[in-house]
Amino acid sequence: MQSRLYSPGYASPARWILFEPSVRKAFSAIGKDVVPDVISVLAQASGGAARDMVVAAHPHVTSGHLDSLVRAHILLDSPPPDPAEASSFTVSFHQANVDYPFFDYGSPEVAENESKLLDRYASLWPPPPAVLERKGPRYALPACDADLGLIPEADDGLTLGVLAWILKLVLAPIDEIKTRHVTCVRRTTPSGGARHPTELSVVMHAPLAEVPAGTYTYDISSHSLVAEPFPVHESYAARLGQRDIGFVIRSRVDRAMWRYRDLRALRPLLIDSGHVTELVAYLLGRLAMHAEVISAPAAPGRPSWLHEPEVVMVRASRLPTSHDQPTSLFHPPSQAHSRGESGAFLTNPAMVLRFTPALSAGVVWPVSARVALSLDDFLILNYCLPSTRGDRDQTMPGIVKAVPGADRSTIERLAACGALLPVAEAAPLYDDLRLWVRHEWYLAFLTYAEALERGAASPVVSRVPGATGYLTDVAALFRRHTSRVFAPEPVSLTSVEILLGRVVPGDWWPGLEISIAAWNVEGLAPGLYRWRDGHLTQCGEIPPRELVAAHCAGQTATSSGALTIWLSALSDPGHPGQYLMDLVDLGRLGQRICMAATELGVATFLSPAVYDRPACSMLSIGQAERRITYVFGLGSPASSQSASIKSVVTE
Repeated sequence: MQSRLYSPGYASPARWILFEPSVRKAFSAIGKDVVPDVISVLAQASGGAARDMVVAAHPHVTSGHLDSLVRAHILLDSPPPDPAEASSFTVSFHQANVDYPFFDYGSPEVAENESKLLDRYASLWPPPPAVLERKGPRYALPACDADLGLIPEADDGLTLGVLAWILKLVLAPIDEIKTRHVTCVRRTTPSGGARHPTELSVVMHAPLAEVPAGTYTYDISSHSLVAEPFPVHESYAARLGQRDIGFVIRSRVDRAMWRYRDLRALRPLLIDSGHVTELVAYLLGRLAMHAEVISAPAAPGRPSWLHEPEVVMVRASRLPTSHDQPTSLFHPPSQAHSRGESGAFLTNPAMVLRFTPALSAGVVWPVSARVALSLDDFLILNYCLPSTRGDRDQTMPGIVKAVPGADRSTIERLAACGALLPVAEAAPLYDDLRLWVRHEWYLAFLTYAEALERGAASPVVSRVPGATGYLTDVAALFRRHTSRVFAPEPVSLTSVEILLGRVVPGDWWPGLEISIAAWNVEGLAPGLYRWRDGHLTQCGEIPPRELVAAHCAGQTATSSGALTIWLSALSDPGHPGQYLMDLVDLGRLGQRICMAATELGVATFLSPAVYDRPACSMLSIGQAERRITYVFGLGSPASSQSASIKSVVTE
């Protein structure tokens, strides 16, 4: 992949970086206007070439060099892997996330180390605000402060007042957490580090009171709806289908990026979206509306689209609606070569080079494509990388003149598959990507873009069926806190069974394992249990609390309460749209646990920071390499919640 996108601060003559996901290591492919030896070696070896053939074809490469590539896991001294294993970039991303080396929250110096880390981030650029003031035409929403804890009468239908109630209950701050760098907010949903990146846009086919049909984004600061441009509404409305109203879940990614700058940070971002998604679906259900969670529509024409990209859509109607297959008005450019010789090209920043089963371009956005490459093709892509000096003629005649072996038909073929993009399309994408690149989220962008593109082409529906019975009192949302300290009193078995029965009443998610370590549950012997078919079944001895915390990046709050619950879903990263939805669905179930536990008087801590193989081994769960896990520590509330609130952000 492009070195400037993978690591913008890395000073090197290399234009390309080799990334091996199994070991999470990156290596420079040295060479500017040539094919680096390592690229040529990998291209030949990916077809299964013998060692002596590779050495004979490369005068400067020895058998010792090949040994070093084997030790670095860049080369395999064995037959090439099955091409199906590299069917998507998301496969590589997920592989790099398995047993990810998290920040050690169990070390004695954790608070000091994290504080220093955030100080360094703050010295580079200030943190983004917790609440954004949006610009554009707006419509004020009715005030609803006094009624936030009350459910409107379902017979009233969806009025503007009801919409105002949903938006404020889901997104408005209910408290503040002041830190040295930023004032964070509390909402009715939990969020990692109290960053709350998730935002909402509303899609309406018909007017609602004085608000015309259209798409509007909720402005928290003014409690109003801000109109989106018509092309955005077109794309969103197409995904809405026959439903009455839709809520597009978007993520203000820089809030999470500023604090969490590592490969795995995309996963909690999507889980965070799932919490908000579930609350929206729950409130719609309480209003007797039928809600469905589906892959997000794509509207990349929005200004600074990647600053707040779409994640999923919740679409709803008063009457049950068949699962109509939504359409999309977004047609990604795929005929870039028709622009003529006068247009210039840039290498697509959403393209990576793959070496399984041969050298190829893996394009993830704006179209999904996989096309075999020759070394001459590589030189064209290399030449069309953005130039900081602007001294390259990247028009078709310029490319043909500058790159040996280049011709018009080859350039057209690379443009047709999306490996090359017209400058008018590539330049805005590079600009939008700067936010992700400077926070070292480029691999996350590729995964997100691939999932969005696949979900736009073949929409995925959430696995989690709609339900409202797990929470009867909406006012309980305001009592929810993320707790890191628990009282020593036990939690009753009745409370545990009611909670699990409300949250996961059936086995509707194939491959989802729900494990419970019960240390202090009154009426239940200490042990490891599974929740299946509405019952707890013991499956092992109780694991040590220290071991549970160690497998959760040292977070003692996961194991210091009365019990720990693991939601471990079997996912398939070879289907990126489903993979994204599965992470959102984990967040949906997490929100149900938080809501049900609060109403039952049980305190909750939650975290997606899990070492996959050790945790699955401890829980006797198979296929750890394909699992995504969310862990919850539950217990009796501490006498004072103030310590828990302040500890949400350890700055």
